[in-house]
Amino acid sequence: MIESRWELAHKKKKKRLDDRISFFLLLVIVLTVAFSSWRAKMSIEAKNAEYQSKIESIQSKIEEQDKRTEELDEYKVHVKTKQFAEEVAKEKFGLIYPNELVLKPEK
Repeated sequence: MIESRWELAHKKKKKRLDDRISFFLLLVIVLTVAFSSWRAKMSIEAKNAEYQSKIESIQSKIEEQDKRTEELDEYKVHVKTKQFAEEVAKEKFGLIYPNELVLKPEK
């Protein structure tokens, strides 16, 4: 069977049309995948920023607690001193040494 020029031209046009449709569908698929990847990346970056701020917040709280621990350690040492016992005895119980003079302001 010999095909006529018209049939050959028609097949060529149909093949070009099929090629264009295939190209268009492939382009749509590639753009869809690219857009999905971009959205996923943006979501991950947003979560990363949120986690970074949480990390910074927690680190500052850790630093505050470390400072508080140091203060408590210093207070713990101070509580064991004779000076602290004297301060508590004078302030809370009004005790004084036998040879100590207490001057009270006039009202």
